[in-house]
Amino acid sequence: MKEVKIKVYNFNDLKEDIKEKLIKEEIDIQCQDYCEFFLKNDMEEKASILLEEYFNIKNGCDNVYYDLSYCQGSGSMIEFTINIYDLNKKYNILTDEELRFIQDKGVINDIHIKHNGSNYYHEYCFKVEYDDNFGYWSYEDIKEDYNIKEEEFNTIEDRIINLLDDYNKLYSKSAFIKDIGLMNENLTKYGYGLIENEENFKEGAINYLKENGILYYEDGRIFNYNYEEV
Repeated sequence: MKEVKIKVYNFNDLKEDIKEKLIKEEIDIQCQDYCEFFLKNDMEEKASILLEEYFNIKNGCDNVYYDLSYCQGSGSMIEFTINIYDLNKKYNILTDEELRFIQDKGVINDIHIKHNGSNYYHEYCFKVEYDDNFGYWSYEDIKEDYNIKEEEFNTIEDRIINLLDDYNKLYSKSAFIKDIGLMNENLTKYGYGLIENEENFKEGAINYLKENGILYYEDGRIFNYNYEEV
């Protein structure tokens, strides 16, 4: 029977190039774990910050969709709800009297920005949904109660529809649609920044390798037996 002696090393005793190789591998593992367990929460927090920044909506994130896999259709988009009052406060398409009419009569209230149901999650994968009852009201119905000229009344619906039109988002003339795309693009950049910056994971990777008690061969391969059996 021959007795074979095997030389094994703690992480700290390995050569520097082997350490760097193991650190890089562990960074990849920790990044994968982060994406699985923590990235969604960070993306949702950032989405809430962006909604307040772009539309002055606080705690208004309904959902976040994202795919940071560097494939076609990768990206992110935020689902949220904005009411006609806050929308007008941002874009000023209605006078105070026109807004009062819309709110009094319940012509339109909440506007929902939702994922469009496709298999992609980039910044333009959203649709704009809302209910309205413009057809129930004529100028004759409201002229005595609101200081609105007939020619202005006749353009209210078109102004709102033009702002909410999501048909051709990439070339949209709507400031609202453009802002949604920019906000989603900002979230995508933030997400990639989180997972592409190795410094975010390097300290944790090094600490794990130093403290996990694993023994290695000289070339960095893991020794298969625990310490007590060596």
